[in-house]
Amino acid sequence: TISELGVDQIIVDEAQEFRKLSFATNMSTLKGVDPNGSQRAWDLYVKSRFIETKNPGRALVLASGTPITNTLGEMFSVQRYLGHEALLQRGLHEFDAWASTFGDVSTELELQPNGKYKPVTRFATFVNVPELIAMFRTFADVVMPEDLRRYVKVPAISTGKRQILTAKPTAAFKRYQVLLDERIKAIEMRDRPPEPGDDILLSVITDGRHAAIDLRLVDPDNDNEPENKLNLLVSNAHRIW
Repeated sequence: TISELGVDQIIVDEAQEFRKLSFATNMSTLKGVDPNGSQRAWDLYVKSRFIETKNPGRALVLASGTPITNTLGEMFSVQRYLGHEALLQRGLHEFDAWASTFGDVSTELELQPNGKYKPVTRFATFVNVPELIAMFRTFADVVMPEDLRRYVKVPAISTGKRQILTAKPTAAFKRYQVLLDERIKAIEMRDRPPEPGDDILLSVITDGRHAAIDLRLVDPDNDNEPENKLNLLVSNAHRIW
């Protein structure tokens, strides 16, 4: 066991791989709140809490270039890993208390995979940011891009800024969006939890993203469309080359 091995510290690189730490909440229906965690993250959390009893303040070291990648709730997970005592002292160790203190809910129209807009309420922005940063900086050593420039030479963009190329949707892509719309409706009408093999919204989103790049990624029999995103990328890269 970990106690018999005598481990007194865990050092984790690419710590974003352990960001999905489960928690209890009454906000699970909100976008941007994902209480379902991974076994890998929970395993690290339990072990680090045990080592904390043996080596207080030095049990866990996390290194990551992207500590927050998908949801604002990941900040809560980072604080549970490294600032657990501070959360306890402030009564913020439960997610709902933390979210009501540092998060704000907003409703906005968002583009769906089927090409339609839908009002979505999500846990979207931080509030009381100075206080949150103060708590975060008690355990975080943050390196900003400006700091990296002291050690790494970042090449300038030849055009001065990003060049955005827009690919207009083709008739075939619009027809495929209708299929995506039908899949979304079928998922929303399902009155039971998804089972292995069932269609899920994540699959619809993934297929929509692939189709937007090149329809052949979801339909190998589709014709080569000269003006799709992939061909625009290839043409531009070849021109620069």
